[in-house]
Amino acid sequence: MKEKRTSDRVFDHIKERIIDKTWQPGDKITPELHLVEELGVSRMSVREAIEKLVAMNILTKKRGGGTFVNEIKPSDYMDELLPLLMIGKIDYSQVLEFRSAIDVLATRLFIERADDTLLGDLKKCYREMVENKDDRDKFFELDMEFHKIICKGAENPILYKVIEMIFSIMKAEAGDEYHKLTPDERIAEHGKILTAIKDRDIELAQLYMKRHLERTLKDLEKLN
Repeated sequence: MKEKRTSDRVFDHIKERIIDKTWQPGDKITPELHLVEELGVSRMSVREAIEKLVAMNILTKKRGGGTFVNEIKPSDYMDELLPLLMIGKIDYSQVLEFRSAIDVLATRLFIERADDTLLGDLKKCYREMVENKDDRDKFFELDMEFHKIICKGAENPILYKVIEMIFSIMKAEAGDEYHKLTPDERIAEHGKILTAIKDRDIELAQLYMKRHLERTLKDLEKLN
C-alpha cells in the first residue's frame, strides 16, 4: 500500500483538529513553525497542506496574522458537487427512489415547522399546477416548486440544498422521462398531499407523498 505523502499527513492532522473542535471557527491554528516541530516534517509539507485547506475554503490566511479556521456549513459545499453529478447519465428512476426518502421526511418536518406563509405558498403553487396542466414546461416547474416549498418549510438547509441539486439535475437530464407521464394523476396526488398537510396529519401526508413517488416510479418502469 502506497505510503501517504508527508503533506497529506499534515493535512489530515489539521483536518482532525478542526473536526474534533480543538480549533473552532474563527480560531487561529498552530503557527507553521510549531507544526513543523510538532509533527517532525518539513516547512514545505506544512505549507502545502495549509494551501490545500485554504483552496477548499476551510482555512483563511491573513498576511502577517496567521491562519484561521472558517465557518464551515455543509450546504455551502454542495454546489460544488452538482457539476460532477451532471457529467454522467442520470437515471430518473434512481432519482425517484432517492426522493421517496427525502420528500417523505420533508413532509413531516414541514407540518411540524412551517408557518402559514409557506402553507399559503404551497396552496398557491397547487392552484397554478391545476391551471397550467396543459403547459408541459410550466407544469414541470410548478411540480418541482411544490416539493421545494415543502423542503423549504422543513427548515433544514442541507435537505433543501440536496433537493435543489436533485431538481437541477432533473431539469437538465430527466425532462423527457418526466413528460412521459400525464399530469392528471400528479394533480390528484398533490391535492391529497396538500389536504393532509393542511389538516396537519403527518402520517397521512407522508403516506400520500410516498405513494405518489412510488406510483410515478412504477408507471415509469412500465413505459420503459
